[in-house]
Amino acid sequence: MIPARLLKLCFFGGGTPLVSPRMVSSILDTLRLKFGACEGAEISMEMDPGTFDDRKVEDLMGLGVNRVSLGVQACE
Repeated sequence: MIPARLLKLCFFGGGTPLVSPRMVSSILDTLRLKFGACEGAEISMEMDPGTFDDRKVEDLMGLGVNRVSLGVQACE
């Protein structure tokens, strides 16, 4: 049974999420199973530019992550 309200947005944030692509996959699979997801649902991940590389970005895109929020900090 598909719920009346489908998932439209999922945001992984709170600084630099320290979750692996495997954990993101597990969370997204659970959400999709429980709630379903709209076509083109926004799956967003906050990232620190120093903590990811091409491989991690490709892995996350393969899981459905389609938006990245870059966090930058400055020290005085």
